[in-house]
Amino acid sequence: MMDIDNFKVFNDEFGHSFGDQLLVTTSNVFEKAIRETDIFARYGGDEFILALPNTNQENTIKLLSRIQQDMSKHAASPSTDFSVTLSFGLTSLDEKSTVDKLLNHADIALYQAKNAGRNHIEVYQALDDN
Repeated sequence: MMDIDNFKVFNDEFGHSFGDQLLVTTSNVFEKAIRETDIFARYGGDEFILALPNTNQENTIKLLSRIQQDMSKHAASPSTDFSVTLSFGLTSLDEKSTVDKLLNHADIALYQAKNAGRNHIEVYQALDDN
C-alpha cells in the first residue's frame, strides 16, 4: 500500500486540479516501473495498492526504492522545488492471508512509514502467528 506524502497539503495549497495531475503523474511513474503481471490500482484518495506476484521482499524493496527515486524527480508544484515523496507499507502473502488481512497489515506498515518521517518503506511485522 502506498500514498503520496502530504497530498492534502498539495490539494489545499495548489488546488484540486494540481492534485489530480499529481495522481496521474504517480500512476505514470508506476506504469513505467512495473511488469505486465503486476497489479496497480488506486485504493482511494491518494492511496494505491500494488500487488507483485512471484516477487520476494528484497526485489520488492528495490523496486519501491526506484519508484521513490523516480517520483522525487517531480516537483511538488510549479512554484516550489521540493519533490514529491511516497510512503509504502509492505506485507507478504502467506497461507493464512485473506484480502482483508493483507490490506490491514499493509495499512499498519504504511502508518509506520509515515510515523517514521514519510518517504519510507516499512515492512509489516506480525506480533504473533495467530
